[in-house]
Amino acid sequence: MLPERVFYGAAIQGAVDRVERGRVNRSVINLINGLGFEVISEHTTGQSRDETMVILERQMGSLPQDPHERSRIIRRAMLELIDGDIVMAVFETSVPSLGTGIEIDHACTRPDRGLPAIPIIALYQKDYWIHGLSSMVRGIDSEDLPNFSLIEYEDLPDLESKLRDALGMPKQKS
Repeated sequence: MLPERVFYGAAIQGAVDRVERGRVNRSVINLINGLGFEVISEHTTGQSRDETMVILERQMGSLPQDPHERSRIIRRAMLELIDGDIVMAVFETSVPSLGTGIEIDHACTRPDRGLPAIPIIALYQKDYWIHGLSSMVRGIDSEDLPNFSLIEYEDLPDLESKLRDALGMPKQKS
């Protein structure tokens, strides 16, 4: 049986330290994959613009050189992945990102497009961003969106424990 597919999104352009955030994204993706899922979007692990483009082209095929056309194709591909056969969408929101916000909204509005609602998990590394988590994400509650969860974490071991809890999976034995 094939693993259930998960979309993963995170800021790639707005990170102050793209190497550090690429490593965090790689760790989170490895964690999700290690829980038995298949993350279908690993472009957020690129530690430079060039590395991100290589990862995207590996996933999507050759991309045009024209920046506008390339952006249109990438945007459409990401939204198609969110509308695809995924069982969950996970977003790392520690770094503010308009693109990640659009992806979150697209995941939230799947039912408006005749698609099943899926669990949507936003991850936020506590005190990472100087201004904190956006109110537009923090303000989502179960009354507005019952399938949305916000997981605030201290570090990756804390995240693993909280993500296991959120997914109803047993804790790892020490």
